[in-house]
Amino acid sequence: MRSATLLLITAARALTPLSTHQLAAEHAKNVQRHETDLADSAKRWGAPIPVTGDDDASWRAVAAPRTVLSAPSVMPRAVARRIKREADARFSEQTSMSRFSMTEDLRDCHADELPRTKGWLRAFVASQRFAGALRVPEAANATSLAIYDALIVKYAPDLARDRAASGQPVHRDFSTLTLNIALSDARDFIGGGTRFEGPGDVTLTPVRAGDAVAHAGRTRHAGAATTEGERYVLVCFLASVKPDHARLALARAMDLRRAGKYARAVRAARSALPTDAVDAAELHKIAGLSLRGLADASARRRPRLAEALADAAAAHLSEAARLAPYDVAALHSVASLALARASSGEDFRAAAELCRAALRAARTDVERAYPAHDLALADAEAERLSVAVAR
Repeated sequence: MRSATLLLITAARALTPLSTHQLAAEHAKNVQRHETDLADSAKRWGAPIPVTGDDDASWRAVAAPRTVLSAPSVMPRAVARRIKREADARFSEQTSMSRFSMTEDLRDCHADELPRTKGWLRAFVASQRFAGALRVPEAANATSLAIYDALIVKYAPDLARDRAASGQPVHRDFSTLTLNIALSDARDFIGGGTRFEGPGDVTLTPVRAGDAVAHAGRTRHAGAATTEGERYVLVCFLASVKPDHARLALARAMDLRRAGKYARAVRAARSALPTDAVDAAELHKIAGLSLRGLADASARRRPRLAEALADAAAAHLSEAARLAPYDVAALHSVASLALARASSGEDFRAAAELCRAALRAARTDVERAYPAHDLALADAEAERLSVAVAR
């Protein structure tokens, strides 16, 4: 009885719009997280890096989605080789593959787990060469960027594990700016690079170790599949010292959903809406997925409540798909929910068409896997019901 009551209270919180007091509380949580991140960054990496202020057109360009900058010779090749060796020693101690990218096709580790790598990166930050490397001029009234995380990532196909390619599906980062420093020459591997999503997808691969690519964290991108050889990259995630409530709310919502705290995840996501389309799509998606989690949890005991939660989830997910028509995850989430709610042949055929839309947007096998699976289920069930009706 108590669990049923708790479920009702949780669902009510997820379905009720935020009050002014609740919105202020969510923003306070964002600021608290931001201050914790900055303090941790200062401890690990030193003082934030000054770049041109927000009122300057060049900085706005760097921070804008789909804006990508190349930075040659950020790191000496000898340093790149040392970092690779240090990372490989760390990888040899790991029993699992990826721990942070959550992708089984690659290996990764935190840069601050590697003493020599951490030393170089701290010196790089302290030298103030970052802004010059990105060709972003410094300004008297500068904002600053703090490294809140840095990873060494290794892409390498492993035929012994039946992995013919190593890459990452399309995603966005929780950074203001992401800096990818190549640790391998392009001649060391086939495929690879950073693919940026959208009409006319673009893949960038630095030619030599030590070159870099920088992009707004909000820009959706993927690790293009490496099919031969090994590709290493040092990825630095930087956040503005000014709180970005959309970025922080999304990060908190993701963490809360992973922990199964769905109503709190919905509130965190909604606290940053409305915002611009790039962030709104991600916030709607996480709110929708969290509401679906609540709907699934309610289905057996409270079917009518589950239906209301599923309706709210569908509204959020449909908006995410509208705002991000190239986002396979958003498109598939709409299709998956439609499939779960289908009860007639017509419903299943509609779900199948949504799956096809997700498949049309997919660019890699990883992105195609789930929509293809659900498409087969939807088509099979539609066919079964058609036969049953004909009889």
